[in-house]
Amino acid sequence: MKQTMNISAKIKKDLQGYTLVDQRTSRLGGRNFQFKNSTSSMIYLKSGRGIAAESLVRENTALQWLEHKHITVPKVLNYFKDESSGQVYLLLSVIDGLPAQRVTDLSKQEILYLVAKAMQQFHSINFQGSKNLRTLVQDLTHIQAIINLNLIKRSKFQTANNGKTPEEVYVYLLQVKDKFSKDVIVHGDYCLPNIIITKNSYGFIDVGDCGPGDPYKDFSAMEVSIARNFGKEWTDVFYKYYDQKICVDSQKIKYFQLIDQFGYHLDVEKYRQAIRVSNVWTAPRQLLSSNQTSSK
Repeated sequence: MKQTMNISAKIKKDLQGYTLVDQRTSRLGGRNFQFKNSTSSMIYLKSGRGIAAESLVRENTALQWLEHKHITVPKVLNYFKDESSGQVYLLLSVIDGLPAQRVTDLSKQEILYLVAKAMQQFHSINFQGSKNLRTLVQDLTHIQAIINLNLIKRSKFQTANNGKTPEEVYVYLLQVKDKFSKDVIVHGDYCLPNIIITKNSYGFIDVGDCGPGDPYKDFSAMEVSIARNFGKEWTDVFYKYYDQKICVDSQKIKYFQLIDQFGYHLDVEKYRQAIRVSNVWTAPRQLLSSNQTSSK
């Protein structure tokens, strides 16, 4: 471990014997570090304050809840919030495998079979005790807040949405929200990079926005990810493996893609400033990490 890294002593003790092999800065200003020890065992450290810290708090909550749900997710090795600085640290185990879009020893069809089966498993999780997880109502509350604080790049938003203002889109989202169920636990950001695959198994990462919701939240994200990485024609293959009898409702897909628009056109710098002076609301991670040029 590089001694120049500014990491809390409460976390450093778990990094003894590990060497830093990669580090990146997220769009929110958080820091992500990957470490390896002499046996090539990997661990992952996420840290941040402000917006990035809010995201890590949610991820820790979700991972702790999912730990006993018989699915493969990173194990929380340590979690610490420095009350004086507001810095949050989340130390995680690393799941074996590769993000689905980077797997080379399986065909696209085989990858999508595993991705669909993984989604089935996630959607079958018993959501008893899930009251602290993300919901559609919280997503809409967040959108209202960023509109009220004028944190949307309005011109770009309207160009991308047939001239409709953020307020007009938000009103529509509110009007039809009761059409959506809360029947399953959704991942919240179900894209190919967040499904880790080996030849015969799979696991899930970046689960901070999971919670009781409508399967279409995950279908919507998956459609965008498949089109971006494999081509739109492969979405039918995914649905065939998820449920051969499914009749996809394009309006429900569009609904969640409209929610994503508020993340695509969020003014991140203004958002960072706003959250420093407001503890009234927090942001779902997919609204913050999404951008139209990502690999998802």
